Amino acid sequence: SLVHASSYRNPASGSQYDYRAVAIVHPRAKRCRLKDGDEIVDRALLLQNLGYEVLVKEAPEFELSGPGAEVLRAKLDGDKRADAGLAALHAYQLTKFDAVALVDYGTLVLGPVDGAVDLIAGGGNSAAMKGRRLTQD
Repeated sequence: SLVHASSYRNPASGSQYDYRAVAIVHPRAKRCRLKDGDEIVDRALLLQNLGYEVLVKEAPEFELSGPGAEVLRAKLDGDKRADAGLAALHAYQLTKFDAVALVDYGTLVLGPVDGAVDLIAGGGNSAAMKGRRLTQD
């Protein structure tokens, strides 16, 4: 699959890590209509077929307070796109991984992201992570 094409399981990738991709999808964004017709596709199924673990999640509940809270609340209330975007905050609950990189749906990873993983897992010190393979508990 595309996910492991850039991981160490594919010797041609040159990666030292075993990447695992998790997609967080808001329920309203799960199904979509293709641009060129009336066909509706299930994004969760599409992502699973590409090797992603798919989590269908609502936006998390949280309390808004402090300076600017009223303005932010007014902007978020009823905004379906914001609600779907806030579902990405569930990435902070993926604690079983050594490193988590949050990537927007419009990003296409074309090669190993070892440098980014080194920075994340090494606390900003990529030299500390050189040669260390990350594992999932």
